Amino acid sequence: MGFKLFGTFIPYYGFFILMGIVCAFTSGYFLCKKLLLNIDDFIIICAYLVSFGFVGAKILYILISINNIDFHSVFSSIENFNNFFTSGFVFYGGLIGGFLALFLVKKIHKIQIQHYIKIIAPCLALAHAFGRIGCSFAGCCYGKVTDGNIFLNIAKV
Repeated sequence: MGFKLFGTFIPYYGFFILMGIVCAFTSGYFLCKKLLLNIDDFIIICAYLVSFGFVGAKILYILISINNIDFHSVFSSIENFNNFFTSGFVFYGGLIGGFLALFLVKKIHKIQIQHYIKIIAPCLALAHAFGRIGCSFAGCCYGKVTDGNIFLNIAKV
């Protein structure tokens, strides 16, 4: 599910993930300025977090779905390959990838990440909230079907 923009189909999930990343980065940018932290270091951290987050989310999806994936079909055409790599991500894999990214940023760039954690945590929650909205629009994480009787039973008590 999605919408067309200038003749290009844009899926809801991808749109809301992008909006979440933009809002999270913008919030983090202003928090860095307010807390007098280095913006360049924040940009480096964000680049690692987004990259490793997407890779981690995809790897965990592959690991939990490996029995249901027809890899011959995935590599049979560029369209199938594109569909496979643009869908199917698992949040916890992204979280694990993000933790790995923080470790690498500290090791490679010598950035003291503990100063940035107080900015990263609420930004992650903001980005994840937009992702959940995208899930709802896409219809993948909608919960269980109910007929509403549970509310009637609670009202009688």
